[in-house]
Amino acid sequence: MIKILLLLFISSLSTLAYEVSIEGEGSLKNCSASPDENFIYCKNNKGEDFLLKGDGWEYSAFKRDTSGGYHKVDVYSIYKDSQTLFAARLDMDSFLEERERPKYLGPLHQYINNDRYIYSDFLKEDLKILYSFDNEELKKFYQDSKAEIEARRDALENSFTANQFKASMSDGKELNCKRDNNQCPLLQCGEDAEGNQRVIFKNNSATFIYLESFSFKNGQFSVPNEEVISLSDIDGRELIKFNEAEDKVFSDQMTVPSSFRHNPRLFNAFKAPGQASFISSQISMCSDELKNSIQNLIEKVQEDLNNEVMLQYIALSKGILESNFVNKDSIAGITCHHQGAFYTPEAYQRAQELQAIDGDIITPEQAMDLFKRARAREDIAWNYTFDGCYARAHLMAKMFEDEGVRVDKAWLRGSLQIPGEAKGMTWGYHVAPMVYVRGANGEVKQMIIDPSVSSAPISPSEWAETMGVEFEQTEKVSYPTPSNTSFYNKTSFSVTNTTPYWPEYNERLSEEEKMDMAKSRMIEFGAAPSQSEEWESWQE
Repeated sequence: MIKILLLLFISSLSTLAYEVSIEGEGSLKNCSASPDENFIYCKNNKGEDFLLKGDGWEYSAFKRDTSGGYHKVDVYSIYKDSQTLFAARLDMDSFLEERERPKYLGPLHQYINNDRYIYSDFLKEDLKILYSFDNEELKKFYQDSKAEIEARRDALENSFTANQFKASMSDGKELNCKRDNNQCPLLQCGEDAEGNQRVIFKNNSATFIYLESFSFKNGQFSVPNEEVISLSDIDGRELIKFNEAEDKVFSDQMTVPSSFRHNPRLFNAFKAPGQASFISSQISMCSDELKNSIQNLIEKVQEDLNNEVMLQYIALSKGILESNFVNKDSIAGITCHHQGAFYTPEAYQRAQELQAIDGDIITPEQAMDLFKRARAREDIAWNYTFDGCYARAHLMAKMFEDEGVRVDKAWLRGSLQIPGEAKGMTWGYHVAPMVYVRGANGEVKQMIIDPSVSSAPISPSEWAETMGVEFEQTEKVSYPTPSNTSFYNKTSFSVTNTTPYWPEYNERLSEEEKMDMAKSRMIEFGAAPSQSEEWESWQE
């Protein structure tokens, strides 16, 4: 009898043996659950608290770290007595995907992007739901979390509707700013040493952030040499600050017009028509002088956007050959210059390996034969054109080369209308094989084989026209075409040999890997496997 009672006692204890796998953590074993297992509470060895909530299908969770910060986290799995209670469907791409770097930091960012969602998803319910929890520590954590987030919300709302603030600038100075009226989001921050009137835009909402600084003199916009770094209340308590700029090959200072290189964030904020319209709508209750000054800024940005002479710059970073249009003040001292493009020495050496070979010269009949046989391939997804041009182009180019016809690839980048689709459906770039055809008059012409947009080989000009692009207005550049081509309302065109697979060259990809990716992508988009592929793999 004693043995039976002991076994029953051990069994009852095991029902509390929960093990949780969660984002950023190892295995959490110090866990307990509500009777219906819709709530699970855990602690790690650092003293951080975790609350999981289930809805019958999925579990979501948040944690409170030791500094009092709240963070939503993903739940991967939950085990109870070594039996699976929940297992998330894991997407491998999500593990490889880099999380977007936040633009802002600080208490307001934390509340808008974390706390208010945690409050709504976990803490808004009536506390009587906790009465059935046989865990006083959990009840206290729930109550404290709810009270803390409510207090932060109230404090932020009060601070953000105040009329006086302090702004920290990138030159280390601090500005005292005030609002003229509660309906205008522009803060007057006095004049700098050069007599420029400093103005900061700060929207009035505690659920949305927009912060930027401007400079005006005699009613005309002037680009300030300093950016706003953070905004605090009048007592110096920081509300919001900009995240530090990423360390990258093409800095923001490089990829804006020279006149904005000391304040690139301002140019980027006003470049987009939607952003300019948003600012204009927000300042409708401000003085006419301020409204006219902001309109002057919008016009200055558009003028520089359309008229600035930008140069193509190509660099090699972590095995990736990248390109952007940059301002003339950004060209480094040690660069190579070739056919209108500037390169770092390493990038120039790599780019030469990708130059077009001006492939074999063929007849119009041979070009048409290549086109027809490419179009007849069932392992290429011709009926799905929203994506996959890189895969189609590579499979076709390698087929032509295997048959003894050396070809190149043509690359077009910009805002490209997808042929046959509704207006506004666009590609960011497009690529297809290019052949060299000798006509009846003996002239050799470039012709592009692209069954996704045409019914026969066509010239680069005709190819661009299918995508709504005037080829004569397209900038003829070196590969890779600049990533910010569309940003400057341009289109760009280049020709390479068949080595590159994507619009930015990745030297780490082998030819076998490129072919495997191309075949897999086509099957994903509805094509049949090639004859060399196993039918079973396609069915999977």
